[in-house]
Amino acid sequence: MLKKESLMELRHMRYFIAVAEELNFTKAATRLCIVQPSLSKQIKDLEDEVGVLLFERDKRKVCLTAAGEEFLKYAYETLASATKAVTIAKQVVNNAEQKIKIGMNSAAEHFFLSDICAYLEHHNIALELNSDSCMNNIHDLKNFKIDVTFSRFSVKEIDYVSKLIKEEDLYLVMNKTSNKGNLSKTPYLAFSPFEDPIVNEQANHYIRQSNIDVEKRIVTSNLFQFLNIFKSITCWSIVPQHLLEHLNCLTENIYLKVPLYISYRKKNKSQLIHLIENHVMP
Repeated sequence: MLKKESLMELRHMRYFIAVAEELNFTKAATRLCIVQPSLSKQIKDLEDEVGVLLFERDKRKVCLTAAGEEFLKYAYETLASATKAVTIAKQVVNNAEQKIKIGMNSAAEHFFLSDICAYLEHHNIALELNSDSCMNNIHDLKNFKIDVTFSRFSVKEIDYVSKLIKEEDLYLVMNKTSNKGNLSKTPYLAFSPFEDPIVNEQANHYIRQSNIDVEKRIVTSNLFQFLNIFKSITCWSIVPQHLLEHLNCLTENIYLKVPLYISYRKKNKSQLIHLIENHVMP
């Protein structure tokens, strides 16, 4: 024979505790904001479920039975455990909300990272930073691996928000051993189209407009590689302004700019994203 499924609910515990504390069905019903006949039925259902009388009732008074007094101890424990469980569950959600995953390229790290870190620390918000190329960060944004990204690209798809937060000047940079009048014969150090395609595109535009016939082009796959090669050989390049502090070299503003955008998913309603957005917007 199948065992009957228990119909006991937390509300039964709350109703029972109210009657046990008030020892009056009318007062307990008022406290619970329900009508007295409904409360009486709920207590009767609970007694049927437990299989014993929990209250002695007569016209003058209500009192707990011995079984009711023992049941009251466990009712308090059950309600306290349920309350604790709800609190813990909410804490888990709140803790999850108090963490933000941000994708940044080197430009965003230069201009915004220190301020963002200080801001998040002040508000006790954890940061998970993904330092990568613009293309990889946008890919991670679309695959829900990060919450927000800073990149050279505006994500134009309908499900995303992209806002311009900065435009950065580009500079022609040369080793001190280089000669601007002989750039065609001097190795040109370039960022790979994948690492920073917007800088690469603008640099190529300048080279074409200036009629520089580059005979030797060295393509680097990451920023660390670029900086090490630039310092090691006679060469020249075109770089965004934030890299100048890493290069002890001759510089010339070529009056071209590259953008920096903040992007995130429209459906991500986390307030943390808007806090970050407001913090970096010009």
